[in-house]
Amino acid sequence: MKKRRVDYSIRFQPFVGTPEEKVLNYLRHHQLSSVNTLIMQAIRPYWLPLVLLEDDVIPLSVKQQLGRDAVRELLLHADYICSSLGLERFYNHGNLTQSSESNKVKAEKILMFITKMKQSLSDNWKLKSGMGNGVV
Repeated sequence: MKKRRVDYSIRFQPFVGTPEEKVLNYLRHHQLSSVNTLIMQAIRPYWLPLVLLEDDVIPLSVKQQLGRDAVRELLLHADYICSSLGLERFYNHGNLTQSSESNKVKAEKILMFITKMKQSLSDNWKLKSGMGNGVV
């Protein structure tokens, strides 16, 4: 079956000099990734676990694993911010690793499912980027 795409256009028009404008300008000039990729990397772990709660097809164990993955991504980014700004970390590094076997839910099947889910999200949630005209 052929994959269909859904086109989402998001337009940002922040006032010049605001924190929002500075963030979008930073993302626009990021050397390693596109603006769309960086925005999706920020949105996905923040909202995807909550979106999955409403999905009756995905098994609870998969939702929980995707939730753990999302929390881990958010904690790693919080760790990066703390490290970059010389802030005290407000959690211990044990939170960033999966220490017990009980957290591994049929690892191979989950990994395949997560890979397919991420690819599907990546394919379907790509944002249009209108560089140079104030559209991100």
